[in-house]
Amino acid sequence: MVLKKKQINSIIYYTYFILFFLSQIQGYFKLSIFGLGSNIIFNFILLTILFVVNIKDIKKDFFSFILSIFIILLLLASFAYTNCGVGSILNLYNFIIGILVFNAIDIDRKKIKFIYAVGLFIYFRNFLLSFNIWNNYLYGVTSDNPNSVGINLFFSYILVYNFLKDKKKPVLNFLLLLVTFYGVYSTNCRSALLALFIFAVIMYFPFAKKYVYKHRTVFLWLIVIIGAVFPFIYVNMYQNNYNFVMPFTNKELYTGREHLWSPIIMELNKEKINYFIGLGSNHMTDRGLINNFHSWYLGFIFSFGIVIFTMCFIILIRKTKALNRKNIIFAILSFLIIGYVETVGLWTSTQILIYILFLIGRFETKEDNNDNSIYSDIQSKRITKKMF
Repeated sequence: MVLKKKQINSIIYYTYFILFFLSQIQGYFKLSIFGLGSNIIFNFILLTILFVVNIKDIKKDFFSFILSIFIILLLLASFAYTNCGVGSILNLYNFIIGILVFNAIDIDRKKIKFIYAVGLFIYFRNFLLSFNIWNNYLYGVTSDNPNSVGINLFFSYILVYNFLKDKKKPVLNFLLLLVTFYGVYSTNCRSALLALFIFAVIMYFPFAKKYVYKHRTVFLWLIVIIGAVFPFIYVNMYQNNYNFVMPFTNKELYTGREHLWSPIIMELNKEKINYFIGLGSNHMTDRGLINNFHSWYLGFIFSFGIVIFTMCFIILIRKTKALNRKNIIFAILSFLIIGYVETVGLWTSTQILIYILFLIGRFETKEDNNDNSIYSDIQSKRITKKMF
């Protein structure tokens, strides 16, 4: 029996998010089924199948489709001419294909409820982990990184927020925001705290919501550009002994990233061409091989160069601004801010979080369009009756 496109999408959909769910809880059960390599391979196989099956729908946005083909060709060239590892090539391939795929496949409310159920579990798990997380992590009580807990808590909050918003529970949503602020604050994850604060300000202040949505393309690009230059400013501040106390956190302004980013910037500065084509993820710096750049934007430029960097974010922003739902657009916008100090777009586990936002955004955009279509048909029928 030949499986239809809808059936293949459904099977892979559940397989994909069950694997994601298992990867979230494996630490709790002391398992190590999903390492970085296996995650990348799982992603590559499942996303490639989805890409092939849904290629007709993906090609409806022909510009993004062609641009993704150019990116893949440039990635192959990057592998040949720079010191780029296979894993990082596949990771970026997965990221771009994932954005295209999850903006093309159609899902029903049942599958959305499944995502919300997973999101609710992730939220409660990470909220409970947030209590005394730093001491537990330092003394080996838990292997969960406080920053990862903060990011997962912020992301899962978005899912729970969206669920309660659909159920029209504004009071519960506001209480959820306060509880989430406490949880993220407990993790000392400044990027997640900033992202949560910005999301809350935009969503709860009508003028901000209207203004940011109207100029969403500008704001999205502004966040990306700031993210690209932020490591250079940060390192320069450190080198010039500029310091200040960060509000709402116990951390120092400088926590080690200045020592990580300095040699990366030094390598890029050796030749201007390095900024355009990148040096590759396996390029050695004075600190040796960098496994975690702690900056999505700097790591992207260092590994692949500004050309691929720009093309990838053109697709990301193009797909984001096409969504109707403001809360999802603002969530993606806030998520990009976390990339200032975390490698969210270059890690498989956090790439999936972005895919989920696009899935929900596409589903709700389609529902809005269907509702508008039904409303237009009703109005048309009323006008016809009046005429005759």
